[in-house]
Amino acid sequence: MAKLAPQAQDVLSTVYDKKFGAEKDAVIRDLCTGSSIVPDNSRKGSFDVEIQDVLEFINSLPAYLSTSSCSGRTMLYSREGEGKGDCVWHYVAHEHDFNQEAFISALRKLKKDGNAASNVALKFEPFILHIRCRTLSDAQTLHALSVQAGFRNSGITVRRKGKEGFGIHVAIRSTLHLDMPIALNRTFIVSEESFALLAEDITCKILKNSLQSERFQKALHTAFRDRPDVAEIREDIVVEEPP
Repeated sequence: MAKLAPQAQDVLSTVYDKKFGAEKDAVIRDLCTGSSIVPDNSRKGSFDVEIQDVLEFINSLPAYLSTSSCSGRTMLYSREGEGKGDCVWHYVAHEHDFNQEAFISALRKLKKDGNAASNVALKFEPFILHIRCRTLSDAQTLHALSVQAGFRNSGITVRRKGKEGFGIHVAIRSTLHLDMPIALNRTFIVSEESFALLAEDITCKILKNSLQSERFQKALHTAFRDRPDVAEIREDIVVEEPP
């Protein structure tokens, strides 16, 4: 991977979050003492055990702070209105909790109770991680690592915060999403014969998702193995291409 010229790195380093250090220290202190009511801003509100190690490593680096995360999840849900409270969850499983038989059983129950929901959708969400960064240069380093590991849908957002400098975040995302309707207007549009095929497809996505997460963690440890205080892309990083 081509490295940025020193002049470009200097420019990126001038875009920084002035309150990052103090606010990160406060968050980590709350986590360590258990005084944080919600340690993670995801819907679940807590870390998934499958990605606990990578979150702890990221938060040990002075330039980064995880804000929300998910190891990956499968959902069957219906939305009966436009409000947030109008979403009904019929089946939810985080990565390694997914069980094909339980998933198929949930589909069969929904089909049997056809009047229970007018519109039902199936969604698989892969590993996602939002990280607050100290500088734009730090964000560029993390973004490059995530793309190398196969998370090609990753991105950087920068928001001006007045006298506080900038809010700089990296979203680490892949393209393993699945989002499809199961029932429309109280009519199932997926045959029962397809339930097992859907379960198998989700199982394959979960496996690919896990492999990508492992590649990212390996690349992260390699990049910061010797110099955790310096944001740079190491030339010796070797990341296998996703299957």
